[in-house]
Amino acid sequence: MSRTFLFGLLCILSRVGWGQCITLKGTIKEAVSGPAVQANFSVRMNGTKQAVGKSTEQGTFSLLLPCSATALMVEKKGFRTLVIPITGNEGTAAFFVDLELYPVDKQTADRPYFQSEQQDLVLAGKDSTRSDRYAVRYFKLIDEQTKLPLKGEVCLLYTKTDVKKCLPISNSTKGEKVVFTQEDIVGVIVTVNGYQTYNGNLIIDRLDNQSSVYEIALSRMVSMIAFSINASNATPNSTVKLVDVGNKPVPLRMADETHGYARVTTGSDYRLGWYSGSLKKTAERVITQVKGLHLVSLTVTEPSPLPAARPPLSGTVAIPAARTILFSQSQYELSLSARQTLDSVAYWLKQNPEMKAQITGFTDNVGNPGLNKTLSEFRAKVTIHYLTARGVPDDRLVGRGLGDQSPAAPNDTEANKVRNRRVEIKLLPDSFTGLK
Repeated sequence: MSRTFLFGLLCILSRVGWGQCITLKGTIKEAVSGPAVQANFSVRMNGTKQAVGKSTEQGTFSLLLPCSATALMVEKKGFRTLVIPITGNEGTAAFFVDLELYPVDKQTADRPYFQSEQQDLVLAGKDSTRSDRYAVRYFKLIDEQTKLPLKGEVCLLYTKTDVKKCLPISNSTKGEKVVFTQEDIVGVIVTVNGYQTYNGNLIIDRLDNQSSVYEIALSRMVSMIAFSINASNATPNSTVKLVDVGNKPVPLRMADETHGYARVTTGSDYRLGWYSGSLKKTAERVITQVKGLHLVSLTVTEPSPLPAARPPLSGTVAIPAARTILFSQSQYELSLSARQTLDSVAYWLKQNPEMKAQITGFTDNVGNPGLNKTLSEFRAKVTIHYLTARGVPDDRLVGRGLGDQSPAAPNDTEANKVRNRRVEIKLLPDSFTGLK
């Protein structure tokens, strides 16, 4: 494996602990006119912000996101920053989504605009000393896309007096009245349930004893369900369906037969199902209180439990043989077959609470031994993360990495090296405290 790759992997481990386990692909474009956008992507996790890549000039992106990411942020100068909470992640998987960015409101006098567009400005002050001058403005909130009125709250932060005033905004066609009696640059914060927060400014430089209406357009919070279907036994006519609480089908956008997404309503419940060619449902997941980007991995094949169901509480316990999963060279992503093996391990452990699992990662002997050990530890951690996401308590999982030590086969041919790029899972009594 390359030194560059493993150095990058070491940096990842030091920053995020669990490393990257979400692959997110898709396209991004401007919401109004539709051209592709080259934007910067970052994630929020553990109270910090970390860059994860950017889209191409054609608007396509392919990102590796940390397992612990709690929000995705998309930024482009001249556009509104998009902040999307990430929920539902259950382990290593790939997902597909399409995203849109809305242009910002540019700086102008007597009209709200985004704070990011603020430029140096000195007010002339010609009307600021006259007590008989004023400006009446009506604040109205609308949906950026539908232009329909919205109900929310506007908070005004007056620069000169350092006073903050908040007023509720109804969804009336007229808007809510505010009287300005002095020139000022006023901060404007708008919040509407289900919409991105509007952080803007307002230049009051004309006390004309007149009235006018401010329409502030808000973009909706992104709420979508992205799914990855593990369907090793899919028939040619197999399909995925998503329905709401009223059993009404939700339109899907598919990247291929097993990956896609749907735009949904924030806070609502849905059912995701996989149907065979005979339209017989073979797998289903109930998704509740959707918020932001909800990631769902659905395994179609029933997990085959390991031998020995629940062991007796006394006498000799029959412990199943070790399970092994394999990895590609220099990689740590779990394959479909690895996930299916781990599904059966998780099933068995939940049926046998008196047992624990020892997770040991290995590599082949290609590359720096120290970095190989780091990669083996990372493979073990990704495996543990997947099992805990399947409901196995983390205190019943013990992980370590041994690098290129204890090879399963001589590192003399590629076929043998494949056998050494592995994680071994040994099932042990819960009373066992050492490492084998």
